[in-house]
Amino acid sequence: LIEVYEKNGKLLLSLTPKTIADSSSTISNVRIEDSRFKTEKNISTLSRFKDIQAAYKISKIDNLINSIVISVNEINAQFAIDKNQLPANLRYDMGLKIEASQIPDNSKIKYFFINWD
Repeated sequence: LIEVYEKNGKLLLSLTPKTIADSSSTISNVRIEDSRFKTEKNISTLSRFKDIQAAYKISKIDNLINSIVISVNEINAQFAIDKNQLPANLRYDMGLKIEASQIPDNSKIKYFFINWD
């Protein structure tokens, strides 16, 4: 993992190699932490769930321990939303299939990934 920081110490993004501990490995994904980085349709860490829905077709929603991950295949991206942004009945059961209609429009994006295969 390679982390890129601003001069003042603020984390901007993290690069994950395809093969760990291989100095010649290519990048597998980039985790975007800073709001200055945006998709071509202006989605950033300042955006909300409703912005993702308006800009892109959601391919999949994964229910993880502390967050949900919204996948958008057309741009090879995934957007993480902290589960504390969800109604209480959706926060604690990882077995639940969460639908887009259950996610509040104003849920904040925590960070997002751009992936390469």
